[in-house]
Amino acid sequence: MPDRYDSTFFALTIESGVAHLEMNRGDKANAMSPEFWADLPRLAGELGKDPSVRVVVLSGRGKHFSGGIDLAAFQNILGLTKAEPGRGAEALYELIRRFQAALTSLEDLRV
Repeated sequence: MPDRYDSTFFALTIESGVAHLEMNRGDKANAMSPEFWADLPRLAGELGKDPSVRVVVLSGRGKHFSGGIDLAAFQNILGLTKAEPGRGAEALYELIRRFQAALTSLEDLRV
C-alpha cells in the first residue's frame, strides 16, 4: 500500500476495486480522535484519485462502529471558552467547520 494511505487511525485494504477503510481503534470504541478528523479527508481525497477504486466501505473494528467524538481530546477548547468566551466560540466554530468538512469529504468522493 503506498505511503499516501498511511494512517494512525484507519486500516485500509484495496482489493478488486473495493477500498475497505476501517476505523482501527476498537479498544477505544473507535472514538473520533484528532487523527480521525485529519486522516479521513486526506484518505478520501487519495481514494478518490485512485483509478483502481470503484467503491469505498467504511467500517469500525471491534464491538462498536464508533463511540462518537473523543471529547477528551478537545478539552482545551472548553477551557478557552470559559477563560475567553469570544475566542473560545471562534475556536469551537472553526473546529466544527473542520469536522463537517472531514465528513463531507466522503460525500464528495467520485465513487
